Amino acid sequence: MTKKRPDYSGHVVHAMNRRVDRQRLFSTNGDYGAFKDLICTARAMFNIRLLEWVIMPNHFHFLLYPETKSQVSDFMGWLCLTHAKRWREFTGTVGEGALYQDRYKAFAVKPGTHLHRLQNYLAMNPVRANLVRQPWEWQWGSAKRAKFKSSTNLLLSPGPEPRHPNLSELLYSKWNESKEEIERLKASMNRETPYGDNLWRDAMVEEHGLEHTIRKPGRPTKINNPAGRLF
Repeated sequence: MTKKRPDYSGHVVHAMNRRVDRQRLFSTNGDYGAFKDLICTARAMFNIRLLEWVIMPNHFHFLLYPETKSQVSDFMGWLCLTHAKRWREFTGTVGEGALYQDRYKAFAVKPGTHLHRLQNYLAMNPVRANLVRQPWEWQWGSAKRAKFKSSTNLLLSPGPEPRHPNLSELLYSKWNESKEEIERLKASMNRETPYGDNLWRDAMVEEHGLEHTIRKPGRPTKINNPAGRLF
């Protein structure tokens, strides 16, 4: 069953997808470039605001800022479906099953510190993967703009306030995360839990019916109550 997507219009959304079994999606500059061109096309088609992006060998991340309920699902749905179809045709593997592990994953992000942290996370992704030594060296992402002011056909949109005062510091200085903050971010990535402080997160969960994103995984614990008493 297709899961119902929340109405995240007016909120920043982190969206991503990954190839099934973490296999490689992009191997050559041509692969990356063709996908970047698809992003440009999808963005123009659905008129969605794009704040950050990075393409990795087996997955990709976006920070989006939708104005309407369907923009994220329309953008991500068309992009992933079109790319999967073209990828299968190009590699001669039509009919060999799903290319992506999911339709896509997405969660809302609170503006300010949490959004800044995610912008840094996207910029540092190629560094953590040992693809480059510095974020600006990775060609297939938006972090390079803080060092190289060259024009690109994938222009970024302004995000919500408050903005970070120093773009280079935001994107290129590794954050020292607490264990709790790392776990919070992992939970959002894996379970699509809104990413922000507890008060904001809980309000978003209640507003959008996302209680399943904060429940502990697994089946509920059975209560031994042979007498059938009510508690």
